[in-house]
Amino acid sequence: MSAQIQDSKTPSQLNIDCKNCALEKMCFPAKIDAEELVEFNQLVIHHKPAKRGQYWYRAEQQFRSIFVVRSGCVKTLVITRAGNQQIRGFYLPGEMFGLDALGTGRYTTSAQVLQSSSVCEIPFSKLDEICSLLPSLQRQLLHIMSKEIHNEQCLIAMLGNTTAEERVAAFLCSMSQRFSLRGFSANEFILGMPRIDIGNYLGLAVETVCRVITRFQKKRLLTAQGKHIKILKLEQLYETASVTLPCTSAPH
Repeated sequence: MSAQIQDSKTPSQLNIDCKNCALEKMCFPAKIDAEELVEFNQLVIHHKPAKRGQYWYRAEQQFRSIFVVRSGCVKTLVITRAGNQQIRGFYLPGEMFGLDALGTGRYTTSAQVLQSSSVCEIPFSKLDEICSLLPSLQRQLLHIMSKEIHNEQCLIAMLGNTTAEERVAAFLCSMSQRFSLRGFSANEFILGMPRIDIGNYLGLAVETVCRVITRFQKKRLLTAQGKHIKILKLEQLYETASVTLPCTSAPH
């Protein structure tokens, strides 16, 4: 079945209360009060889960909204002049995507669902209204955009100056940090993306990614069964990465 772009006007919306969402502390500024949260909830569109392969938006499409992953995993990508897919990022529950369009008015990447994922949508037409209600949210958006720029700079540096082992180790350490921030185990988690996408993101062949993970298992740094990763020696994995990891601090 061909992928379809989600339409915020379709009956795919859910009646969800932000204050009861497990991701509240990840999505909102720490100082938001109950009344502000109610006002925010009235402006947000909560979508039913989208199936694997669907797109929330495509590159060059007019900017309409920013999005927050509520469950599942989303990747952003561009298509090169040669027609190849190049993955720019992966987004986990509580993380925002679509911010790349704020400056240009058009999305610079496409956002595709990697596994059944539900997403909250904040319409751009209401963004000014939301920020006027919640000045702290505007500061948080600037913080997130700054973090995105830093992450991209880290990725460029990593792709240019590191070995395959360092890249895979850095990726796994970054995922460990991000899961930990969400209250999950830093040592054991399920990756939402296939090996081929990890390789694409890291500038490596999928076979190389698989060989490196097998090598890590032989060194007893981790165990891997499909997408299930259990890190046995996290500190040693960090030493193997030997790069500055992307900023994964919680929003303020």
